[in-house]
This record gives sequence, C-alpha cells and structure tokens, in this order.
Amino acid sequence: MAILIGNAHPVLNKMKGMQNYMAQFHATFFDGLYYLKTPSPAQKAAWKTSPLAYGVYVENNIPFFLLEFPKEKWSFLTPLNAFSAAANDRQTWINGSDTVLNLFLLNADTNITENIRTLKTDAAIAKKIRETCKIQLTQFASQTAVETAISQIVQTKNFLVMKQTATMVSVMTV
Repeated sequence: MAILIGNAHPVLNKMKGMQNYMAQFHATFFDGLYYLKTPSPAQKAAWKTSPLAYGVYVENNIPFFLLEFPKEKWSFLTPLNAFSAAANDRQTWINGSDTVLNLFLLNADTNITENIRTLKTDAAIAKKIRETCKIQLTQFASQTAVETAISQIVQTKNFLVMKQTATMVSVMTV
C-alpha cells in the first residue's frame, strides 16, 4: 500500500493529539513515525531536505533510534521494542539485511502524512539494531517488560545524554 503525503497514514496515533514517536516494524526493517502537533510549512520542508543526524544508543539490550535536525534544533528518540513487531515478521527482519528506513512526519491530530524522508541506514547501525533486538527477545518475557525497562531508562536519560555515547551518522544532503 502506498503512503502518500496529504493522505491519512495507515497507522493510527495511539496518543491522538499528542506529540510522540514510535517505530513501525515490518518484514524488512522498520519505519519511524513522528507525530507532531500541526507541523508548520518550515518543519515540513526541513523534514524533507535539511541535514540530519541519526544513530543508535543501546542500554539494557534496548536500542533507541536517535534522530536530530541540528539546524532546526529538533531531536527525537525512539525506543525499539522488538516485541511490537508482528510475530511472523520478527525473525525475517532480525535476520535480514535491508537498511531502508522511512521517516514519516505525521499530524498528531489528523493522522495526515505531512512529509516522508527515506534513508539508506548505515549498515553498522542497522546491524547493531538487529543484534540488540535479537538479544532483547531472549532477555525479556514480553512487550510489557520491555516497555517497563524503557520507562526506567528515559526517567534518567534524554536525547542529549544518549547522544554522547551513541553511534551517530550525519546526512548532509538528500
């Protein structure tokens, strides 16, 4: 199914009306869904063309995907809970090699896709995410257990703290 700018995104915002970020796993990798309150024209344009940096921070076998637009002073951290992937897709993407990452800028109120950016993720970062998620699936008993661990981590660490030790890559052009 094609996801088009200006149309409703097929994944509903679980926190309708609130800014939040989540990963949507699929058989080949995952997509980043970024829900913002009424994104401005400048934010939509920046999403598509501004330089960005992305990376991964790992704690307790939970990878956090970090996304930053330095010029705009935007930063996002998205915890990756492998249990939220459909059971029949988990092993396929964990054992896969695809590194294509779609980043969707979505309106938090309307669920409209405001912009899309697609990146070929650095192979070492994609590998680190997959390996960490594979361990995560054996370390934790459930999606809820991972969510509890995520909550504990984000109580003491924010984007800036995580970025200090994260593996980061800069993307200067589209």
